[in-house]
Amino acid sequence: MQLDVITLFWVLGLSYLANLMFSVLLFGSGTSFPGASHWIVAQSSLAGGMLLLAIRQTMPYAVVAVGNSLVLAANLLYFQAARIFAGRKPLAAWWYCLVAVALVVFLLPLSAAPVSVRTACFSSLSMVGSLAIYRQLSRRLARAEHPGARWAALPFLFIAAGNLLQLAGALIFPASYDIGHLNPLYPLVLLASILTAPISLFGYFLLAGMSRQEAMAEQQRLLGETNLALRKTNQTKDLFVSILAHDLRSPLAGAARYVRKNLLTGLVDPAQRQHALEVLAQSLEKTHIFLENVLWWSRAQREDWVSKCDDFDLVDVARSAIGMAMPSIDAKGLILESALQPAPVRADSDSVLLILHNLLSNAIKFSQPGGLIEVISGRESSGGAFISLTDRGIGIKPELREKLLQIETKISTPGTLGETGSGMGLILCWEFARLNGARLMLTSEPGLGTTVRLSFDPDQPAAETTKGAGC
Repeated sequence: MQLDVITLFWVLGLSYLANLMFSVLLFGSGTSFPGASHWIVAQSSLAGGMLLLAIRQTMPYAVVAVGNSLVLAANLLYFQAARIFAGRKPLAAWWYCLVAVALVVFLLPLSAAPVSVRTACFSSLSMVGSLAIYRQLSRRLARAEHPGARWAALPFLFIAAGNLLQLAGALIFPASYDIGHLNPLYPLVLLASILTAPISLFGYFLLAGMSRQEAMAEQQRLLGETNLALRKTNQTKDLFVSILAHDLRSPLAGAARYVRKNLLTGLVDPAQRQHALEVLAQSLEKTHIFLENVLWWSRAQREDWVSKCDDFDLVDVARSAIGMAMPSIDAKGLILESALQPAPVRADSDSVLLILHNLLSNAIKFSQPGGLIEVISGRESSGGAFISLTDRGIGIKPELREKLLQIETKISTPGTLGETGSGMGLILCWEFARLNGARLMLTSEPGLGTTVRLSFDPDQPAAETTKGAGC
């Protein structure tokens, strides 16, 4: 039986050496995976340890100690490779000092111990290492779509089972463990290890195939996202052209007809001419506002829009927006009440002014003549800042709220005096609030009015969906 054991050691060592050569060949051809270098070094250590144990009968005990230490080092390296493959943080370098500690223990305290004690110590450590490797790999491979990936972890489970048998034999039959008489379970453990070697032979190949498959899946995912973004960009371009063709052609054509009818004829008295000029100015002003909104919307769709990240107070921006809207407020006889408390924020001041101007324009548009508009600013309880606008106008129907934020539908509702709009104001407010890292909340009841609240969290970063964004 002694010769059989030595022969099995040689066969096992040569099997692991074949595994190593196969892995090195794959690694040299560019077939790799995260942790591949540690895997190959582990195979080298394992093959070297088994070959040393194969010649232990003709060598001093120190060779056995080195062989056992190399096997334990292989366990540690396999575990490191499994951690890297699983995407976890690698073990610290000091862990490798445990191999030197094991060698010293085998050489000094255990050198005079019975073979059964040395066998029990080695089997315990090897079993724990193999189980740790199996657990690490099986958890990672459980997420794999590769059909044979899980086979890469099985050899370590079999090795752990073999070590358990060997540990049990050393504890139950200690007298049978000596240099001249080995326990009958020992050859069976070695034979089981040899039978699992073919599976281990393809472990490197399976892990490399899994890694390659996952890389291809990630590339396909990125390509899918890119194609989706391209389709969305193309749809946005078509929509942009459609908006310009529909909403810009009509007012310009109407203005041209109005000029020909009322200004280019010689039959218009000065009073009629003045009225015609006022109507034309209003039409051109609406067209200018529409073009300005379209320009801002196109900026929001570009990936290179960059927030200026100003430090300012919402009170100052609110006063600017109110100043711009005062002619419309006075023309409709509206009452504007403001309670502006300090509300410092860090955002893009131009786009925030655009938001407030559009919100105030909507409040004016949907308020009854002589109605009330309230503007309030201050600090949130969380430390952020807010500004809210409330009107007592016609309100918004629940079924229209979500559609108001979709450029595809672009709903435009006439105002209380028949005022028209482009339907883009609230869409712009929502988009630039998002790009500035703010939240836009709308509450409305038909017939009672609408409140829109723009909130900034403390140290809230701008959205990272645009290149260079972030305050």
